[in-house]
Amino acid sequence: TLNECREQFGYDVVPNGDYYVMPANLKPITPDMALTTPEPPVSPQGTLPPGPVSEDAGGNPAKAMHPHNISLKGVDWNGLTLRRQPTELEARMLKQLDDAYQQGKVSMEGALLALRSKYMDEIIDTLVDLDPAEYYAATVSPSDRDRTLVFGLLSALFLRGASLIIEEIRNQGVSDIGDQSARPDQNIFRTMAGAIVSRIANDVQARGTGAAISAALLNQPVASTVRETMATGSTAYITRSASEATNWALSQGRDAEIEEKADSIEYLVYSAVLDNNTCQSCGDADGMGGQLGEIPPVPNPDCAGGAQCRCVHIPVVATEFKALYRGVEIDLKPTAGMKAEAERGLAWRKEFNRGGTAVGVARARDISNGKELSPRTVRRMYSFFSRHEVDKQGQGFSPGEDGFPSAGRIAWALWGGDPGYTWAKAKVKRMDKLDEGE
Repeated sequence: TLNECREQFGYDVVPNGDYYVMPANLKPITPDMALTTPEPPVSPQGTLPPGPVSEDAGGNPAKAMHPHNISLKGVDWNGLTLRRQPTELEARMLKQLDDAYQQGKVSMEGALLALRSKYMDEIIDTLVDLDPAEYYAATVSPSDRDRTLVFGLLSALFLRGASLIIEEIRNQGVSDIGDQSARPDQNIFRTMAGAIVSRIANDVQARGTGAAISAALLNQPVASTVRETMATGSTAYITRSASEATNWALSQGRDAEIEEKADSIEYLVYSAVLDNNTCQSCGDADGMGGQLGEIPPVPNPDCAGGAQCRCVHIPVVATEFKALYRGVEIDLKPTAGMKAEAERGLAWRKEFNRGGTAVGVARARDISNGKELSPRTVRRMYSFFSRHEVDKQGQGFSPGEDGFPSAGRIAWALWGGDPGYTWAKAKVKRMDKLDEGE
């Protein structure tokens, strides 16, 4: 309902706000509407059906869909409700990550509630000594100790997030990864702690002053009225603040440790499996592979849930794990033909000192070493071949021609040659189908 939504964001309920709304456009479903519409209307394309859907228009089983075509039906797995079945890679780390999140959130929420109680006492003591015309001057002053408390919790969550990366890498069979080495940036974390504390103080000031004004208008005692109003008021914003802070600190720790261990990590996978009510932006990124900066950050700034986004970056170091695309495993290991072409290209470039760029050389090394490529890299390969197929018409591209191998022929080989073009074209076609939900 509207009021339930307002409570979740820490706002007071409003009169006549206990009606239900449709997620697609927040259209109110009032009693009058319910009486005049005894049967649920057929949902237009792309909106959430009023109930479970058993068949689609073609008589095939269909799923209830989010307005942005993201499935809302959760999957129960080891006590968690997930967006989909986890891959083997995700299954090795999800439970530990969720435990860290839940424990951190409880600790953070407890600390913020204690600060709220402290600030309530402060604002009441201030208000009772003021004339109603001076209530605007009522403030609470968070102490260094308050900020240090939250700073300590954020730092502990950072370190826990970093330690999880070490555990995940070791779970993939790499025992010599070393110890956790990432440390939180003191300035950033103290700033964030101050912002979180300020959010609680500002809310208490606003609510306390509002309750005091109401008490003055009704000729009621200020102290007891303010205390009762605030004691019975919503603390949903505290829960939200704790969730956001926990998410942020864990993700900061994970990404910092990923940077520390970059030399041991093949690539990262973006996973949106932890929240079954996934927004379109996170659903689109689910399963993407690449390095930091190549895949969306977490929490995802484009997430409809804001800082409560529970998407994560998962490091991949073991070759037995296949790459993921849209949450589906896809084999992106180079073929023997691609390896042979890449090795030939490297040898030619060394001999003739022409052809290709530093990027092409790096790609050839990855291919010749049999390194599994990320979906983003495969699309780059397909783009390269599509642009440079015209080079085949140039002098020296084919054996027996003057200038063979030409710079274009060498560059073509560095990216895997004809076998690489055929392979990349097929893989991109497969990924495009997954983009379309097939």
